[in-house]
Amino acid sequence: MKNYDSTLTTAKCTPGKHSADFSSIKITAEKGDVIAYDNVDFTGAKCLLLEAAVCPKSARTIELYIDDVSVENKIGVVYIGGIDFDFSQYYADIPLILGIHRLIFRFTGHTELEADFFKLSSYTGSETEAERASRMKWWKAAKYGMFIHLGAYSYLGGEYLGKATD
Repeated sequence: MKNYDSTLTTAKCTPGKHSADFSSIKITAEKGDVIAYDNVDFTGAKCLLLEAAVCPKSARTIELYIDDVSVENKIGVVYIGGIDFDFSQYYADIPLILGIHRLIFRFTGHTELEADFFKLSSYTGSETEAERASRMKWWKAAKYGMFIHLGAYSYLGGEYLGKATD
C-alpha cells in the first residue's frame, strides 16, 4: 500500500501474518484513529475496494475522507465484517472526485483487521448484460487462464521445511 503517510496515521500498523503472501498490514485502531495515504489519484473512480480479514469483535464501519477529516470531506463508508481473519472484499461507493488527494480511513470504534490491499475502481459491482458480454468476449479472446494452488505449501508462503523420508 504505497503512499502511506506515517506522520498522520494514529492507528497501530504492524506486519500481518494471515495473507497468502504475508504482505498484509495488521491494523489495530480505536475510535477516531486514522490511516492516511498521500497522492491518491481518484480519476475515474466510482468505488473503493478493500480486501481485509476482520476480527469479529471489530466496529462494522470505516469512514473515508479526502484531504482532511471534516464533514464536507467525507466521501463514503466501508461496511466490514466476517469470520475471524478470513479475507473478504469490501466495497464503498464514492462520489466523482477529480485529481490527486490524500485518502484517509477513519475508524468508528475498536477495530482489528489485516488489510491486504485497497484500490480505487470504476467498477461498482453492477453491469448490464451487454457490458458483461463485451467484457467476457475480450477475456475469452485473450485466452487467459490461471492455476491457483492452495494447500499447506501455499499457506507457508512458498517454503516447505518438511523432513525427508526413506
